[in-house]
Amino acid sequence: VGQGQAVLVEWPAAAIGRQGRGLVDGGGFFSARFDSGRDVIAPALTANRLPQLDFIAVSHPDRDHLRGLLFLAGNFTVGAAYSAVAGNVPEPAPAADPDGREERLLAARFAAILRERAIPHRQLVAGDAIRLAPGLQLEVLAPFAGEPASGNNGLVLRLTAHGKGLALLPGDAETPYLRRILARHAPDALTAEVLVLPHHGSAGSLLPALYDAVRPRMVVVSSGAYNAYRLPAAKVRGELARRGLPLHNTAEAGEFVRRWDPLLLAR
Repeated sequence: VGQGQAVLVEWPAAAIGRQGRGLVDGGGFFSARFDSGRDVIAPALTANRLPQLDFIAVSHPDRDHLRGLLFLAGNFTVGAAYSAVAGNVPEPAPAADPDGREERLLAARFAAILRERAIPHRQLVAGDAIRLAPGLQLEVLAPFAGEPASGNNGLVLRLTAHGKGLALLPGDAETPYLRRILARHAPDALTAEVLVLPHHGSAGSLLPALYDAVRPRMVVVSSGAYNAYRLPAAKVRGELARRGLPLHNTAEAGEFVRRWDPLLLAR
């Protein structure tokens, strides 16, 4: 999805006679004509498959994470929608959008689509979980109850199987938010084989202590080819290289897929 992020989670679901599928974020471009949900994600999901998702989740309402979900929410059969509890006072927005108007409009459109189509919507806080199959779930690590998310800080999810950390999805979480997460969770609560870099590998989300806590075997970053932000940042690349962590960049390699054998995970 270019300079944005969309993570598809698929799992075996024999009880319902089909594979389960859920989407965390849906990318989103500046273009009014090219839509990541309609033009990129939907064709990929409907290649010999029904337009159906068990859930959609949005980490935070920035265009490059939410906009692509609007088409999917409006046209797919969707079992449930999840988001973070939004704060009443937004963080300072970029000069290009001084009042955060775009984010508010996108969030309002998303909420309206969910209401119109009667898609159940739940706001999540730390301690909640999206249960996918027996032993398999997306744990919610943030935001914390009483601390509504705002700005780039939203849902932080951890995919686990029988307690084993598979992937950490921190959205666009920035360094102060990540520090609070580390401080308020047990040392092993963030471990995962795959780390999706927060905020597309921005230097504002560089936190070596996060890498220490997650202990990943590989790192993935979702960024756009030749993006103007020069992400992932050189400091982030350098820290990962120093640790010997392989970095898979969608800007260079396109879609990244990681598979786990469910039989091995159950042991």
